Amino acid sequence: MSQAGYPSMKSMSIQVSGATSEAGVVAFLQPRHCAALTDSAFKDIGIHRDGANVWIVLGAPFLAPAVQDAPHVARKVLELVNQARATARSCGTTSLVVALPLKANPLLTKAAQLHANDMAEGSHFSHTGRDGSAPSARVTRVGYAWQMTSENIAAGAGSAEETVAGWLNSPPHCANIMEARYTEHGVAFAINEKSKGRIYWAQVFGRPF
Repeated sequence: MSQAGYPSMKSMSIQVSGATSEAGVVAFLQPRHCAALTDSAFKDIGIHRDGANVWIVLGAPFLAPAVQDAPHVARKVLELVNQARATARSCGTTSLVVALPLKANPLLTKAAQLHANDMAEGSHFSHTGRDGSAPSARVTRVGYAWQMTSENIAAGAGSAEETVAGWLNSPPHCANIMEARYTEHGVAFAINEKSKGRIYWAQVFGRPF
């Protein structure tokens, strides 16, 4: 699929042999590949037939926000995060209470952007930077004086909604979002279609002195 120029986040290939009609192909597929054929992630299909052999390729295209839309995307993430903080929830086995809304901070946004860029450029998905830095060190570098700080990261999610939903479904990321002592955050994404994750997200939380 890469050679064909199709930017796929998920794909599946199915080969049907001995099919003499379209009805025969369908009869083969239904009991064996129902889950794949009804997977909502797949948006596109390619089909090739050569005699009694049929090849089917399902693709979930790589979709990502435009770089110029980054401010709008950041506002949407903040909106979704504050909606989450407005409702008590369980993060894994930990029950967390309602928290006050966060505010965007430009220094935390800068720290998030630098780490998202670093992950995208190096196809490197980790809280540890390629230079060995920890999240707290990166926050200090940008000049943010913090009492406490932490970081959420994600890769492959193509929207603010998908990214926040993934964090809320992960107990440690969810706990960061619901931590009532945090008052500010910054969030950013970076895209490198040649990297493994293609799009990388970083969200940095802080409570200043």
